Amino acid sequence: MNVGYASVRQMRDVHAVEESFVAGIPLPQVNASLAAEYDSYATHIVSLVREAPDATQLARHIGKLQLESMRVDETPTNNLDIAREIVKALADAGDASPS
Repeated sequence: MNVGYASVRQMRDVHAVEESFVAGIPLPQVNASLAAEYDSYATHIVSLVREAPDATQLARHIGKLQLESMRVDETPTNNLDIAREIVKALADAGDASPS
């Protein structure tokens, strides 16, 4: 695979994850600092989905990040919606198969 193409694809995928996170954050919680923190996990999320494109597993991981790293309340239903959107976005880009 061409390194340039891989880099462009990675950037595109990370951007898709970032958009999914921001779109899925409940309105009272939307702020620049929270959005930036979610963005900081985007590259890791892309890798997870490429390895195992399972929305339920990804939603659990997002919840763990919220509780342990971000120290905010976990939002399981919202996390599952976000995870499904991420898996779909990456599948649409040809990087994962939706679960």
